[in-house]
Amino acid sequence: MKKLVILLVMMFIASNVAYALTSSKDVTMSVTVNSQFALSVSKTAIDFGSVVDNTSAGPDFVDVSTVVSTGNSWTLKFKHTGMKSGAYEIPADNIYMLFTKDAGASGTPNATYTTTAAFPADNVEALLYTSAANEIGSYTHNATVSMYVPSLQKGGAYTDTMTFTLTES
Repeated sequence: MKKLVILLVMMFIASNVAYALTSSKDVTMSVTVNSQFALSVSKTAIDFGSVVDNTSAGPDFVDVSTVVSTGNSWTLKFKHTGMKSGAYEIPADNIYMLFTKDAGASGTPNATYTTTAAFPADNVEALLYTSAANEIGSYTHNATVSMYVPSLQKGGAYTDTMTFTLTES
């Protein structure tokens, strides 16, 4: 009888191990990541104040911020409409820019603007920066702008519009 009880106890233990209950459920996780492609500037106006002819004005600074996470190459360009007062204009080669890329950016600035260089002709887009292949990041570049008012320049309130453009390649 003792053997029978031991046998029954062993069968009972074995049956509980062999028939343990298990239940599993899967949970699928997902997320949609939207790429960022944005451009901003630190100010909407540069005012060089009042100056007389045959003198320099500036410099003044504009931070140009780019945020890109598309994984594609991109460029940063600028153009301007011309420093005009009615029919009079301060020539583009008297307006200068020094472009300094963000220290963390791995692309290539246009060599023309890594030293102070004259603006391009009115309404002509000029390249400032070309990203490295698949460059992703948030960068703040600096554009230092200055000008020289030529001798005998006609008096007046001169204005110009500078436009920065971020373009995905």
